[in-house]
Amino acid sequence: MGDRLAEKVAIVTGSTRGIGEGIARRFGAEGAKVVVTGRKRELGEKVAAGIREDGGEAFFVEADLSDEASVKALVEEAVKHCGALTTLVNNAALTALSLPDKPVSDLDNDTLGRALGTNVYGTVWACRYAIPHLKARAGGSIINISSGAAKRAVPGMAAYSLTKAAT
Repeated sequence: MGDRLAEKVAIVTGSTRGIGEGIARRFGAEGAKVVVTGRKRELGEKVAAGIREDGGEAFFVEADLSDEASVKALVEEAVKHCGALTTLVNNAALTALSLPDKPVSDLDNDTLGRALGTNVYGTVWACRYAIPHLKARAGGSIINISSGAAKRAVPGMAAYSLTKAAT
């Protein structure tokens, strides 16, 4: 285990699988205290346990990023448990795998609203509630993960493409 991120506390949204899990595991391997987040407790607890088994520090907080109160509680729980917050990685996103995404001409308001709720509002709310804690430590980092779909729309994935461009 490295110590490049020793003394850092990182929330990694959407870290129960995929890219987010990889980011969380790497942060843990580099010495950061990692707050694993997602909507599925079983997956999140497994990722956090894996980080701990590899010698890192991690715990899971269930969070629905489309709900502002849930996002606020996530940040508060991270600070309460770890004593500080130095890093926010906004990775979570509803994708075509979790949305019935469609071309813009067929996109329904429910699908668009769900994508906006997590992919845009969730990112903004996470920043809103993390920034005061970052300022209290005289700085920190916010990393917003986007997608190539933000620059070049993917056919049939209007909601994902437009929300990733917005973040």
